[in-house]
Amino acid sequence: MHRTLAGRAFVVAICTALLGPAVVLGQAPASPAAIDRASVAAASMLLTAADLPAGMSAEGITDGSAFTIDTADFATSGGLAIVEQTWSAQAEGPLLRVFDFRYLFPSPEAAQAFLDAAGPTLSEAAGGLSEVSGDIQIGDGYRHFAGEAVVSEQVVTLQNVFFRIGPVVAKVFVGGLGTAESDVLPIVKAAAGRIVNPTVGGPPTPSIPATTAQPTMLPTPQATAEPTFAPTAGATAGATAQPSPETADATPGATTEPNPGASPSGTGPSGAIHQWALTASASTEYGSGTQWSAMSATGEPNVTDYGDSQLAWTPKLKDGSTEWLDLRFDQAVIPTGIGIHESFSPGFVTRVEAYHTADGTWVTLWEGTDPTPTGAIGIFSPRLTATDFATDRIRVTIDSSVPDYNEVDAVELAGTPPTH
Repeated sequence: MHRTLAGRAFVVAICTALLGPAVVLGQAPASPAAIDRASVAAASMLLTAADLPAGMSAEGITDGSAFTIDTADFATSGGLAIVEQTWSAQAEGPLLRVFDFRYLFPSPEAAQAFLDAAGPTLSEAAGGLSEVSGDIQIGDGYRHFAGEAVVSEQVVTLQNVFFRIGPVVAKVFVGGLGTAESDVLPIVKAAAGRIVNPTVGGPPTPSIPATTAQPTMLPTPQATAEPTFAPTAGATAGATAQPSPETADATPGATTEPNPGASPSGTGPSGAIHQWALTASASTEYGSGTQWSAMSATGEPNVTDYGDSQLAWTPKLKDGSTEWLDLRFDQAVIPTGIGIHESFSPGFVTRVEAYHTADGTWVTLWEGTDPTPTGAIGIFSPRLTATDFATDRIRVTIDSSVPDYNEVDAVELAGTPPTH
């Protein structure tokens, strides 16, 4: 235990030096008056105790701008808020310190502009960290830097990851004794999950007033805030409205009846992996940020009532022409099913495709007429053409000339792991 306690002190000193020497770790949280709506929104996307190894405790949410960041580029990109929370280990283990940052911007484009400009500062390369190459892709602009420092014959390992999802940039900086990428990756995935499904309804931290309402810039999740892309063993098929006799046979191979792609995220009895979209882009968007945007179609379904909702992706024009929604998932699988949650004016899907990375081409999995009846939220789960390649990217094409605005709340992919 003495070695861990001493190591913790070294990690604190080194992390403080890298992230900003002016910061006193464990400082009192900002006063409630200083926490505006954007800060509350950003704070709802921070890691929670459930995302970290047992025995880690939080030191309170603080104004992340106190750390060393690229202030000029944050301002130029129209930054709305920066929040940070530090977690410290209280028991033996490789992870001793986790610094969790969220940078919130008015649009995905603004967030990407900041990420491009501030990369050298975010990387902590000036402190001796070097970029780690690999094929891990979480969000957009994913980068991983790592380094070591020897203090009193102990090796302190530093891991630094940052990426963007929609209008949010996340940075997770970890220090410990012998930490490896395998120790950090689950935390990074959890951070991405918190952006997709922010924490709502939990006990407020001292820096956030309990009476503060959830900002309208963020959707309020219907389900738990657990990362939806972490498979849960033993998940069973969810309840889905059965199609009427008139619609069930409207198009051969197309049905609103659930197939292997229409169950909650997890591993089903057949061994199929079920996962919700992690990131998304679209041909057009009615809104931006997390309102009526492509990112509104990520994560679990959160539109509870049929009708127009800012929590769903909506093309810019109603009764227009062909539109598409490009979705990325956490794990590449051989597709066996899909569940497209149509929350307003359904019956608009015309094609489902999978991206073949090796060929750089889109392969059609289904094409036809979507029989989902209007007047209620529907889940379209067409039978997919069998493929022999794994993919983590699905494109859904819609015909927006179907009357009124056509909206997608969520998309779930089912598939089997590739064999090597």
